[in-house]
Amino acid sequence: MTQHRDYAGFAAIVQSSGTGKSRMVHEQAKLVFTLPFNLRNEGYDELFVTPYPEPDNNVRQFLIGFQDDSNARNNIIVFLGKIYELAAKRLGSLLNGGRMKRQEIAECWHDYLQVEGVRSTFYQDAIDATKESLGSVCFFAHSDASSLN
Repeated sequence: MTQHRDYAGFAAIVQSSGTGKSRMVHEQAKLVFTLPFNLRNEGYDELFVTPYPEPDNNVRQFLIGFQDDSNARNNIIVFLGKIYELAAKRLGSLLNGGRMKRQEIAECWHDYLQVEGVRSTFYQDAIDATKESLGSVCFFAHSDASSLN
């Protein structure tokens, strides 16, 4: 007899501003393989501490730049696929064919994304691959989609 179990590989995190949501995701990424992006607006109120981690501005600009909902949905699906493809390739070279436990892979990936410029470049590469893949079907609300780089 097979029992049906509901399962989802994601969680909703709802807390007030400044309570450590992004920090929590950053820390859990050391334990569970995570493709984090922080969609917070650029800049911060100097009365508060500097946000951590820094926002992924290129991802936010890309995700809010679509002309309409139908394009947004399709383009985001392609974008996520490109993120997974790039992550698989980069993990392959990081792990060098070695076998590791899940937590070791998560730590390796987490540490890789901490290197200055790597995270931003990784997401920009996914954005560029998405735009290339979509070609003329990628309709942006902005008159110049290249301004999203």
